[in-house]
Amino acid sequence: IVAAIRDVSTRKAAELEMRRHTLQQEIVAGLGQRALGDMGLERLLSDAASLLAKGLGVEVTEILQLSPQKKEAVLMAGLGWPLDQIGAAKASAELGSQAGYTLLGAGPVIIEDLSEEIRFTRALPLLEMGVVSGMSIAIQTTGTSWGVLGAYTRRHRNFSSNDVHFLQAVANVVATAAERDAASRLLR
Repeated sequence: IVAAIRDVSTRKAAELEMRRHTLQQEIVAGLGQRALGDMGLERLLSDAASLLAKGLGVEVTEILQLSPQKKEAVLMAGLGWPLDQIGAAKASAELGSQAGYTLLGAGPVIIEDLSEEIRFTRALPLLEMGVVSGMSIAIQTTGTSWGVLGAYTRRHRNFSSNDVHFLQAVANVVATAAERDAASRLLR
């Protein structure tokens, strides 16, 4: 009986992971189509933040854009943040900060327990929101870093490789939309 229960539990977990992966693929495809439209960067970022939360099953997301001096990043969109923080909250992008660490890395930064993090200074706003686990990745446009994409949860979580690939795919769509927006501004 115990073996049968474990087999069913394993199968159910695999089915759940497959459904989440399918949802993530649908989200990336839909977001990519939106990025090709004329909805504007601000709206696309807002949609990306919400869809990132849906695809990963997290409560907090952030899209940070680097300032021209690259010393700080502004919260351009996010879910789980107070509305007055969108467009106003700033994070350090210098070495020692989470954003800076993410921008210097070659891949995603996965946080198992934010309260025990030692690679960088813990972001106080995330701690105040009760964030426990999360991941962040640099948004890379042609030749430069544009910002950081982050997804966080208030419970302990081990993110799967599919989750990491989904985060990267959303970052790629955001990067493409940011490049397109910059090119459009130059043309105008």
